[in-house]
Amino acid sequence: IINVLKQYEEYSELNKSLYEEKIYVNKDANIKVTFMGVIDRIMYKEENNKTYIAIIDYKTGNPDINLDYSIYGLNMQLPIYLYLIKNSKIKNPEFIGFYLDKLIHNKPKYNEDILKKYKLEGYTIDNENLISIFDKTYMDSKMIKNMKITSNGFSSYAKTISKDQIDKLIELVDKKIDEARDNILSCNFEINPKRIDNELVGCKYCKYKDLCFMKEEDIVDLKKIKFEDFSF
Repeated sequence: IINVLKQYEEYSELNKSLYEEKIYVNKDANIKVTFMGVIDRIMYKEENNKTYIAIIDYKTGNPDINLDYSIYGLNMQLPIYLYLIKNSKIKNPEFIGFYLDKLIHNKPKYNEDILKKYKLEGYTIDNENLISIFDKTYMDSKMIKNMKITSNGFSSYAKTISKDQIDKLIELVDKKIDEARDNILSCNFEINPKRIDNELVGCKYCKYKDLCFMKEEDIVDLKKIKFEDFSF
């Protein structure tokens, strides 16, 4: 794993990194409130009064990069990292991408390309000049899963995101944090799990689901909306 990660560094111009970076954001209301997050790795480069950034979160389980539920405040880990950095001491952040990297795999098969197994999964800015700063191989990437340039532009499998969408995600995170804070301060802990396509998405990892008094009528059914179709 370490050798693979070192190999990836050779493909990138982002020459500095922060590890396990704790970032605190003041969210005071009628009492002192602090929102804090820890980011596994921030790769960056400072140039032209900007800080070019790629965010990487290392996973030992199956990575889930689906942003389709984020409009409802779900699956927001990576968008929260964008928000934290935007509200940190890092000057003029210019986001290139945000990714999950799965570190534990089954034993490689004979003659298997190990680099492919550890490719980053996530969203990349739709600007080739910026991508090239992070990944010199982006035309047929050795680092980012499904990142490839075809004669028609980005491959249909490439997960790209615009600067405007990133800005909107950061605004959405700010709003959802405020909602959570206000609900906590008003002792609003209603049992209202969310269901999308017959899946109770809010209950998936809850440690208390076997003790919950949830009834069918408590469930809030939500419409599945593709991230690219969001009207923030």
